[in-house]
Amino acid sequence: MMPIDGIEDWEMRIKRQDAFWDGEIIDRPCMHITFPRPEPVCPMPKSHHASHRERWMDSAWQAERTLATVENTVYMGDALPHAWPDLGPDYFPALYGGELVFEESTSYIKPFLKDWADADSLELSREHPYWKKMEELCDTFLEVGKNRFHVGYPDLHPGADCLVGI
Repeated sequence: MMPIDGIEDWEMRIKRQDAFWDGEIIDRPCMHITFPRPEPVCPMPKSHHASHRERWMDSAWQAERTLATVENTVYMGDALPHAWPDLGPDYFPALYGGELVFEESTSYIKPFLKDWADADSLELSREHPYWKKMEELCDTFLEVGKNRFHVGYPDLHPGADCLVGI
């Protein structure tokens, strides 16, 4: 597990988190406490993008914004800085052929399957531009976040959420 700069007891925090998921307690209950720093230490990057879509698809800007958020947050108890790449809740069904519409703080998918009888024709593609963008986002977050924050797996929303998106 990657160490986090500025959090000397990161190993114990991970042990407490692991114990929590195992239904155990090491020395005290696992506590996850975060709050914004009273005085920010890192300026939040401003978006100069022409559209919401352009901003969401800008991996470098997304990672820079994430780093600023992490740097401007206090992590107490067993909390650890973390982030995950995101293209919104309908990213997964979009991989089957849908188009995402990006808003300020979320995205949604345009309905694209007109008849469930045609569902057999749907195919998840690793060549889809959103798949490629997510790979790029993950790589960028891992590079920018090294020793600063852990990078999590994208929120996929499979199952019923995916079906609703399709």
